[in-house]
Amino acid sequence: MKTFIVSSWVVFRLFTMVGDTTASSDMWLGESVQTFMGRKYHCVVLKSDLKGDPKWDDEKDPPPLSASKASRIAIKAVESQFGRDPSWTMNSGPGWGVSNVQLVGTADGDKNLWFYRVNLFLLMSGTGGRPEITLFLTLGGKVIPLVEMKTK
Repeated sequence: MKTFIVSSWVVFRLFTMVGDTTASSDMWLGESVQTFMGRKYHCVVLKSDLKGDPKWDDEKDPPPLSASKASRIAIKAVESQFGRDPSWTMNSGPGWGVSNVQLVGTADGDKNLWFYRVNLFLLMSGTGGRPEITLFLTLGGKVIPLVEMKTK
């Protein structure tokens, strides 16, 4: 397992060994744990999430889902989950911006498994930190659910 600190709000783990599995024997590919607007969220990408994705030969063809399309899908998903507040919008923009899109690959035997990691931020006026959210998408365009972690 490799652990990367992406920002102060996101921890991303990429499991590159086939032996790293969850209790259900499903390969764990990536994870984010983040705090957004005072609440903590968790997202896990499993091998089974990629089932049914389009076939892709990464040495010959472009990805079946472009980075720009993945960004548009991610913005719609985050707006659907968190809504849109007029105070977030700067210069009549969409309310959300994309700071980073990564095509993440990990080996699974003799083939690679691929998914997108999209970092989004609120477009808001003022100075200081801007809240961010990280979403994962499959190459088929499915958004991996971002689940709120309840504190006890």
